[in-house]
Amino acid sequence: MRVFLLFISLFICFSSSAYKKKRVFKRPKIGLVLSGGGARGFAHIGVLRVLEEKNIPIDYIVGTSMGAIIGGLYAIGYSPDEIEKMVLAQDWTTILSDYVDRKYIPLYLKHEHDRYTISFPIRGKSVSLPKGISAGQNITKLLSRYTLPYHKQKNFDKYPIPFACVAANIVNGEEVVMNSGDIVFALRSSMSIPTFFVPMAKNKQMLIDGGMRNNFPVDVAKRMGAKIIIGVDLQQENKTYETLDNMYSIFDQGLSYLGLEKYYKNKKMVDVYVRPKVGDYSITDFNKADTLIKRGYIAASEIVGKLDSLKNLIGPAHPKMQNLKPLRDKDSLYVSKLNIIGLKTISKRSLLGRLNIKEHSYITISKLEESINRAYAALNLKMVRYIFSGKDNTVLNIYIMEKIQNRFNIGLNYNSWKGVSLLMNTTFNNVLGKSRRLSVDLKLAEYPYLGATYSYSRGWRFGFRLHFDAASFNFAQYYNDEKLLYGAKLFRFDANINGLLSQSYSYSLGVRPEFFSFEKRYGSGRYQSISEGKDIALVEDGEKEPLFNYYAQIRMDTHEKTLYPRRGISFFAELMYTTNNGFSYDNKIDYLNTVIKLKKPFAITQNFTLIPSFYFSGCVTRFNKTIYGNTFIGMNNLKSSIMNNHIPFVGLKENVAVDNNLYVGRFDLQWEFWKDNYIILAANVMGQTTGFKLPSRDFETGIALTYAYRSPIGPIEISPMWSSLNHLASIFINIGFNF
Repeated sequence: MRVFLLFISLFICFSSSAYKKKRVFKRPKIGLVLSGGGARGFAHIGVLRVLEEKNIPIDYIVGTSMGAIIGGLYAIGYSPDEIEKMVLAQDWTTILSDYVDRKYIPLYLKHEHDRYTISFPIRGKSVSLPKGISAGQNITKLLSRYTLPYHKQKNFDKYPIPFACVAANIVNGEEVVMNSGDIVFALRSSMSIPTFFVPMAKNKQMLIDGGMRNNFPVDVAKRMGAKIIIGVDLQQENKTYETLDNMYSIFDQGLSYLGLEKYYKNKKMVDVYVRPKVGDYSITDFNKADTLIKRGYIAASEIVGKLDSLKNLIGPAHPKMQNLKPLRDKDSLYVSKLNIIGLKTISKRSLLGRLNIKEHSYITISKLEESINRAYAALNLKMVRYIFSGKDNTVLNIYIMEKIQNRFNIGLNYNSWKGVSLLMNTTFNNVLGKSRRLSVDLKLAEYPYLGATYSYSRGWRFGFRLHFDAASFNFAQYYNDEKLLYGAKLFRFDANINGLLSQSYSYSLGVRPEFFSFEKRYGSGRYQSISEGKDIALVEDGEKEPLFNYYAQIRMDTHEKTLYPRRGISFFAELMYTTNNGFSYDNKIDYLNTVIKLKKPFAITQNFTLIPSFYFSGCVTRFNKTIYGNTFIGMNNLKSSIMNNHIPFVGLKENVAVDNNLYVGRFDLQWEFWKDNYIILAANVMGQTTGFKLPSRDFETGIALTYAYRSPIGPIEISPMWSSLNHLASIFINIGFNF
């Protein structure tokens, strides 16, 4: 009997102990709600750090926009310290744009960059506006990397901390709560600020920033099961008439009004309210992340008494450990299967060739991102994103968002030599077959230009290019103190086969029929040839020059940017056999024209760059007697020239025809004294040669000092210059991209 009573007593004791223990862990669930706020959202990191220091457990996280991104990273296991490192390590100007390094852009597309001021998609038979300034390619790629360990987990409730984020469906205005599926898609949708980012589309929904409907989603956390809400609110008080002084403040205030009624209801349900003092920061102040993080930390520290009271209420429970580390560039990923989703007009073969990702093989995270960059740039896509799936997270899914490939592009330029020029370009893709492209240029200017190109590019395999253009231009010649001015008209056809040796190297073999006509505008028409030392007639009135050329070209361009490069190298070489009947010149003689252009910047310090360059143009077999065979110099920028035998020469702002077999050596000292602001000292020397023999007895020099600003609409340049060729000092002004 005593044994029985003892057993009953022990059972009651253990049961009581277990019950008490169970009661300790039966605490109220805590939900953390992080509002949207653009760059102000970095303040959430500081708040998270205080919550960890006070040992406050978090059971649910809900966020909108930047609150979704910070909350999502914390939910899958990153500590506040790791998230801060990620944030501070980014160049946010690049991350929030669709910029891709020039090294990933095929050479045949590089000339398209820094050419147009604005571009419009062509939908159907009409020109329309784009859906957003940026597709968010780089931020999407960044989110893919940081969330990769949890790609396979499609249920956000299964994260270390259950998570949800909010977007809005712009089709019907409804709020969309995302707590399952593709985490990258969910985060990118929640931050799709209208007009700035292109919306994310799925199941006939067009998802935009959740702040449009629910910027402080306390109600979502309540529905998930949270009994106590810690809310971090970045929504600011309404600005006054005086402080609504820029487009960002106006947009920010307009956004806050859209969900104002729900915002006030949600605010009343918050138990621990944190409001960082970030009102003096803009939603675009991404370069002030460090200060914003500190503001969040200070705001949370100021309510430490409330946090202590909360801690006493819930007892000695410990928060979940945060131990996830970001993937490093050299970390390997196994790809068991590759799926491509979203292709419509681009061939799968072309995409796979750019990706160069093999199934049943390993790839590092950096190589994977390079593959994404290569496909994105080469195929001119709107967005390429990836997500892993499968039981073991080894199935690689590549999602393609194709850009509307048919575009209407506009370029605008002013310079003090040519005046105002307007370029209108229409580009059609997949014309008469996939990967075939038709581009038509019309330039309205003092010297008009019409050009059309039909091309088929196949990367490393042979492609072809058919081109026609018609142009008129003036060129000058100097004899003693007299300036001779001539007018020229050019009609040209060009057909070649071409291919890439890599993204930055190309070759082509082709034939180029050309027809020139010349007429004298004013001057005596006599010119003393430097090479032969006697007066010759440069060109007779009404002279015509039909030519039939065969050529081979090699191009290379590895500069990191088109304008004001600091590294890389560019090289162009053309060998052209010139005839006027298809076989020889004048039925008795022929010659080989050669053009060589080389530029190689050297970064001396962080701000100073030395850029030597060398140019040669001439006939390697003999001196030709045609004006077409002369070398043209001046005009500063090669991009604005329609002839390969034109080379830049500082000091001359106009096209000048000089005798053949000419070389120019040039040095530029480039100083970036402020971001995108440059002072450039350029000096060059020009000399004559016979074949490849250097030098001859005569030299000409030129010098220029340029202030340049790299603006969104193109370079703004002011250049005082002088040349010994015309003994004149002048000022050259250029505004906008050259074309």
